[in-house]
Amino acid sequence: MKWVIVNDGSTDRTGDIVAGYAEKYGWIELVNRPVRKERNFAAKVHAFNAGQERLKDVAYEVIGNLDSDVSFGYRSL
Repeated sequence: MKWVIVNDGSTDRTGDIVAGYAEKYGWIELVNRPVRKERNFAAKVHAFNAGQERLKDVAYEVIGNLDSDVSFGYRSL
């Protein structure tokens, strides 16, 4: 398993936080992209493509795409 986390200029310290984890865990890779001036869907596509490029030599079945500010609440059934 490999995680490629693309930081495309976030202002919430995503790059710093992920860099710390990437040092500890070899299966995490951080890709820092330039800070983007505009906020649009095309920027998300460019970030996704940058991450996918890092997987070109990896056999995978699924790629996930998740923003760092998304969280999953726990709900007991």
